[in-house]
Amino acid sequence: MKHYEGGHAEMGANDPSQGIVILQPTSFTPSLKPTQNAVLTQKGMNFFPRVLPVTKGSTVYILNEDKEYHNVFSRTPGATFNIGRRPPGHLYPQKIKKSGLIRVFCDIHEQMNAIILSLETPYFVRVGKDNSYTLPNLPDGKYKMVVYHPEYPAHEEDVEISGSQIVTKDIHWK
Repeated sequence: MKHYEGGHAEMGANDPSQGIVILQPTSFTPSLKPTQNAVLTQKGMNFFPRVLPVTKGSTVYILNEDKEYHNVFSRTPGATFNIGRRPPGHLYPQKIKKSGLIRVFCDIHEQMNAIILSLETPYFVRVGKDNSYTLPNLPDGKYKMVVYHPEYPAHEEDVEISGSQIVTKDIHWK
């Protein structure tokens, strides 16, 4: 059976692709596998993406594509790390053991910041530049839907998926 959770997440003038739609099951425990190809890139003295969703236990690869050295770190309780000064072209693996929001910075360039969203669900997707999102093939059950964007308060609501129904949820921030 095919199940969808989809809709529009309208975010005003802010970049919608920094929005993440998360469905956390509340009626069952999902199986978690590490997120593949989770890369946090440093380029143009910024992190890309600014928000990186992964499943708890994943390895995030921190890639320096700048011509400058960077020193990426987090002081988030339970997820503290400091990879040290890394040269251009360097790729560094960092295992994410804590769930929740992990704030990431560069010790050399104070304007650089990013967020790793470490999730206890495999059901998440980035909002597209056109504000749309789709989560296909969801198992039947009850979920807490959370829409996260770094510029807005999180939007939360309960959702139930059953049979071959298509559920559409539109979110509007101003």
